[in-house]
Amino acid sequence: MSNNSNTPGKGNENVSFLGRLFQFASSKSPDSSFALANKADLLPSGVQRADDALLNDQEALLNEITDEYFNDGFDAVHFELQNMGVDVESEELAQLAERRSSALDIIHDTLSSNILKEYDNFYNALNGISRLQEVLGAAKVQAKVSRENLSRASLEVKHGIAVWKNAQKKKSISSTLDILKKLQSARRILEKSRENMDNENYGIAVQECGACGDVLSELLSLGIQAADLVSRDANDLLCDIAEQMYETVLSMTTQFDAVRYSSLLEGYSYITDSSRVVGGGELSPTQEIISAYTSSPYAKVKKVIASVLYSKLDGQAVSSDSSLMDLLAHVPADSFRVCIQQVLKVEFDIMCSFYSLEQWHSRNNCASGKDDLNHAERMMEGIREALPRGRRLVWNEISGSLMNVLQAVKLGHGENFIVVSKWVNTFLNIGHAFSGENPEALQAILSQQALRFFKGHHLNSMEALQIVLERETYKVIDIELPWLQENGSAVFVKDYTDISDEALDDLMTQSNPWNTDSEDVLDMLSHVKAVFRQKSVVLGDGKSLQTINSLWRLIKWMMEYVSLMKDLPSATPAIATGLTELVDIFILHVYSTFVGHTNTRGTVYSSESLDEYIHFMRETSLGKYKSLFQSSSPESALVGILSHDKPVKNSDKFSQASSISNSGNLYGFVERIITCNSLRELGEFLKQLGSLLGNFSSASSVDLEKCQYHFSRVSSILPDVIRALQGSCCCLLLPLTWLPVAVSQGLYLPSEPPSIASGWTDTLARQLQLLSAQLESVQRSPPEAALEMWSFVFPAVSRAIVEGLSQVKKCTLEGRAAMSLDLQAVSKILNKIKPSHNADSTICSLIDAQREAAIRSIDDYIKGFYVPLTDLHTWAEAHPSYSIPEVLALASCIAESSGMKKKDIAAAIEEVEAHLIKQSKGRQ
Repeated sequence: MSNNSNTPGKGNENVSFLGRLFQFASSKSPDSSFALANKADLLPSGVQRADDALLNDQEALLNEITDEYFNDGFDAVHFELQNMGVDVESEELAQLAERRSSALDIIHDTLSSNILKEYDNFYNALNGISRLQEVLGAAKVQAKVSRENLSRASLEVKHGIAVWKNAQKKKSISSTLDILKKLQSARRILEKSRENMDNENYGIAVQECGACGDVLSELLSLGIQAADLVSRDANDLLCDIAEQMYETVLSMTTQFDAVRYSSLLEGYSYITDSSRVVGGGELSPTQEIISAYTSSPYAKVKKVIASVLYSKLDGQAVSSDSSLMDLLAHVPADSFRVCIQQVLKVEFDIMCSFYSLEQWHSRNNCASGKDDLNHAERMMEGIREALPRGRRLVWNEISGSLMNVLQAVKLGHGENFIVVSKWVNTFLNIGHAFSGENPEALQAILSQQALRFFKGHHLNSMEALQIVLERETYKVIDIELPWLQENGSAVFVKDYTDISDEALDDLMTQSNPWNTDSEDVLDMLSHVKAVFRQKSVVLGDGKSLQTINSLWRLIKWMMEYVSLMKDLPSATPAIATGLTELVDIFILHVYSTFVGHTNTRGTVYSSESLDEYIHFMRETSLGKYKSLFQSSSPESALVGILSHDKPVKNSDKFSQASSISNSGNLYGFVERIITCNSLRELGEFLKQLGSLLGNFSSASSVDLEKCQYHFSRVSSILPDVIRALQGSCCCLLLPLTWLPVAVSQGLYLPSEPPSIASGWTDTLARQLQLLSAQLESVQRSPPEAALEMWSFVFPAVSRAIVEGLSQVKKCTLEGRAAMSLDLQAVSKILNKIKPSHNADSTICSLIDAQREAAIRSIDDYIKGFYVPLTDLHTWAEAHPSYSIPEVLALASCIAESSGMKKKDIAAAIEEVEAHLIKQSKGRQ
């Protein structure tokens, strides 16, 4: 037991030592050569293994050591006792201790072997530390030597600074003397520069300012205060030179001087060269010159108005602080003509001066054919290229100042209106040739003032024409229309493109035409060759006509309006509108007199274009004059038609003459013929007038084009008006409202074909015989007039019969034969109407064609009954003269006679109607 009791103590000591070994081995870096990767590494590497059995025993010993042995504070004895049973024997304890001791020996041998292998590394590390100590010692010695060298260098630098300061003190006195000499030289240069500026030698003056800047540049870099003061004086002088140069340009805006201008360019050439003048290049000669010319018109016009006021106020002073509009407000009404003349004179001088400037640059074009230009040449080239644009800018300022004058002097009043208007329009003409721009704003001002003059004139003309029309008897008068001639001389047409370049050059180089007070500007410019390329338009030397009085008055007033276009081109839009309104009132009055009380809509005489034209005149063109017409003649037919959307039927209220509304006079048959001839003459006149207006080319060309279009539209409408006049007479002389009813009530359901025609054919024959007798009884009408009336009768009869046939609800095959018999009777009646032997062959051919067309239209409709219902839409497309209701009535009748059921009839008619609507849209 004593052995057993000592065993644990020894075991504790061994285990404790073994644990520390394991802890030491595990604390090493994995990179260490004696690190233990596993228990197999603990086998002695230096032991000669006799065989594999010994190696296996050693491994078994090491494997018995668990991982807990490697923990800190591990109690090996306690651990082993816990793992042993309670009835353990001493021998077992001894064996366990022996085995653990053997394992400890194996570990001890392994660690010893690893320590011996790392000895060389440890020795090399100690040698490295020794060499590092030697290097640090050498560095300490070198640092000591460097500090000694730096101390000696510091002493040498202090000595050099002292020597430099002494040298600078010696130079200061001589440099001060040089500075004073340079300042004195700069002052003398500035005095010479000012003298040259006063003598307008701007190039030399600017050069001297540049030389002064060169002298002062070195002193300014040294920060000399006195040099800064002299430099400011030089800059001020340079500004004074620039201002005086600008004033010189201003003084030349009304009279160009080539010598002074050359001096200016020389000055601008130096003052804008940054290589010669400090700050050069900031000033733009082009902008300076253009600015002088653009600011001159307002100042010059203000001066002119002040001068006129000064003379009119008997020398009373005029405030120089007053604006142009304030001065214009004090201009007396009797002085506006003088003011405008003087304003046009000075503004014309400005244009001439600018034109001379531009011509000077054209003659002195130094850049032509050169690639490499110096500064002066580039400057002149820039000015030359900017002058065309400058023309427009100068003209804008001229027109702006002239606009202020025109707005203030009220040109629309006084007897001098036409004279002043000619002045201004001629000036605008020259201004357009000068600038290439249309003076729209000025034209608007002139238009506003001309409208006040023309408005009253036009109202008087409209009222006078209405009175003439109300008193018109529609009798023939023999006159000679001068057409578009005035006193034997042609109307002259001017526009804003009629001044040639050669004429403009003559204008700009001759004396000012507004220097004298002449009423005709064209006379003032007569010394200039080919100033205006005037267009002479003569439509005829005179034409003898037999026409009505109102048409003669209308043409006379329209020629006066064309003359006003020549004298007042600014009022051309209003005059053009007035021309159209004169024509419209004439046509509408004639229409309302002869047609207004007759309902022709939906007949063969109606026209959609004519209805649209009448509606247009009622709503826009003449509607605004309804109150004027109503006040002068409230019961007139014109007032009636202007007040209604539909034709007026009350002939007692709106008929103009009893001869027109009286059946005994054939409803004015002769008067209608005379009026139709007059309308044809009006159409010829409007075509020629439209051609004349095409020669006008002005700012109002759009309005003239509208006027031309209106005249063209009226010319195309006049045949419809003539047809309406004749057609309405046909409606009155041959009332056929009874005929469709009579035809629809015919007996077209017989069981056998009839042998005689229906009774309505006899009634129609008697009515046509009566009409023929009435037309032959007219003594004052030419035979062609009666024949033309028949050209309206035949289509009217045809339309009435077809309308009646379309209202027949049921018809048998025998009934269709009865219709054909009635057609034969109608054909005989119409064929009895024959023109006289001496009638015009053209009109006779027209009558025969109308008669054949009327008979064929009735015959085709009757034959349409035999067309299969499925092919009826194709038949309708081949006969477009029939309306959709007429074709549908024919379809219903065909279906009814075919014995179809009502449901099938409705479907068939619906299908036909769909085809007809599609065809109608395709034709549109």
